[in-house]
Amino acid sequence: MRFAMTLLGVLLSSTAMAGGIGLITTGGMYSETVYFYDGSDELRQYQQSQNIGTYGTGMEFTLGDRDDKIIGVARGYWIQETPQQNPANSTSLVSPDDVVANWREKSRNVGMFSVGLQWAFWEKEKLRLNAVAMFGSGFLTDDHTEFFIAEAGAGASYRITRNIDAHAELQYALRNRKGLRHGFNGYAGIRYLFD
Repeated sequence: MRFAMTLLGVLLSSTAMAGGIGLITTGGMYSETVYFYDGSDELRQYQQSQNIGTYGTGMEFTLGDRDDKIIGVARGYWIQETPQQNPANSTSLVSPDDVVANWREKSRNVGMFSVGLQWAFWEKEKLRLNAVAMFGSGFLTDDHTEFFIAEAGAGASYRITRNIDAHAELQYALRNRKGLRHGFNGYAGIRYLFD
């Protein structure tokens, strides 16, 4: 039954004739909890919140006419996350010599995919102010630490020519993997629009 409904939806839907393709760059930061133990006190557990930086690049696809107030956005991109820090270097809870910890000492690569909507709530000539909401995941990691991400924020876009659009946005980012992690991401890019 599910297959029949999917097939029916594909056969009866109209072909999308408006949208765009583009390149994006991204950078941001999020908080991550690093656990460590006191080796002199029967491995008593402590935790430390650390800020992890991210940067990356990728592709973006949009669905909707260039003049629509609301368009669909899909992003496939790669990010690199900065290493975690040794908790012994920044804690006063445990003597540095007694800290027992396992932290990520190298940068980490993550494959990302997200989908969402962009709503132009203000427009004047070629400039638009936008609200953006995205949902997705870090679905490809080299250490099996995949995560869900939800983002919401605002940005601006400027129509350079009829077919080329430049945009930038800043979004609050909420990650979920064995707990919530807060942060922010910035995106900037250029789109080629067709309709």
